[in-house]
Amino acid sequence: MSVLEAFGNHTERCHLVYHAETIQNAREAVKKVAAEQGLPSYPAAIALDTKGPEIRTGLFEGSGTAEVELMKGKTVKITTDEEYRNKCSAELIYLDYKNIVKVVKEGDRIYVDDGLISLLVKSIESDSLICEIENGGMLGSSKGCNLPGIETDLPATSEKDKEDLLFGLKHEFGLAIHQNDHQARRRFVEWTQNEIAVAPDFHKRILFSDEAHFWLNGYVNKQNCCIWSEANPQVYVETSLHPEKLTVWCALWAGGIIGPYFFKNDEGHNVTVNGDRYRAMSTNFFIPELNNHDVQELWFQQDGATCHTARATIDLLKDTFGDRLISRFGPVNWPPRSCDLTPLDYFLWGYVKSLVYADKPQMLDHSEDNICHVIADIRPQMLEKVIEN
Repeated sequence: MSVLEAFGNHTERCHLVYHAETIQNAREAVKKVAAEQGLPSYPAAIALDTKGPEIRTGLFEGSGTAEVELMKGKTVKITTDEEYRNKCSAELIYLDYKNIVKVVKEGDRIYVDDGLISLLVKSIESDSLICEIENGGMLGSSKGCNLPGIETDLPATSEKDKEDLLFGLKHEFGLAIHQNDHQARRRFVEWTQNEIAVAPDFHKRILFSDEAHFWLNGYVNKQNCCIWSEANPQVYVETSLHPEKLTVWCALWAGGIIGPYFFKNDEGHNVTVNGDRYRAMSTNFFIPELNNHDVQELWFQQDGATCHTARATIDLLKDTFGDRLISRFGPVNWPPRSCDLTPLDYFLWGYVKSLVYADKPQMLDHSEDNICHVIADIRPQMLEKVIEN
């Protein structure tokens, strides 16, 4: 692939059918082409594509290669009854996830075969779902199913995933992504592009939010503090076992920044965020602050962290933003492991930390003051450029 189109693609997605030798060959190829074209020799990042939890359909009657057509507007029954594992048809499809009837509700969607087919849940029975076919198509046996925005009790990491992750650690993979991440990210980006086609300034009306830790010893993030060397550099980085830190929240859009907000307990001590503290912040700080800004028709984005997605918190945000909520369990689902899509992760936190740590603050109060001053000095013109980029 012209070595990832001469670095145009910075990360290669890798299934575990690749071998260690193939991975090494890819890295050597990057170095070779870089030398030939006079380009910097960047490290070749490789993303490990784990299998993750799976939900699959059964077999259609006839053979393992049989297909049926699911017609848009028709009704199909989804069953977990083992009797129908090898007896699927256009009217009845077996799924191997027993508890699906407990985790979905009427109005939820089930995506089948990498999202090519979508089913809308109309009613729920003891061991089956009655669904309307929203997007039809040809369906074969043993196809994967996704339940976007629905919390399941499937194990997040299988034993096979653990083996694959150990393989990735051994061979210095850059990122572990899950089986359905690409599809979820693509759905979100396509939705965003459709919104921008209707309202060209739509991306400027998304209020992105996130938290970050600011460590007193200047420690940023071990994943972002790498020492690259052809041989063992014999370098040691010493950090305190329990360094003091601030946990900071901000929301950012093209028109400004809301925050920073520092998470503290009733005694004024710095604490990390949990569900109750996040909801208290939203109630007592974030929502009142919205009244000081011209935020009509703004959308609000948050990632899928557990502390963000308690039912009471989602209800509070829905009361404030209505359908303009981008979140796990929200009207628009935020794709997991997509920090690269938020301007706080790819701009704000790195920019603020580079200035906050410049004078090596020795006290948390000093760090807090620095954070407030740096964020206050960020001009709307800079934010507009960040959002455009």
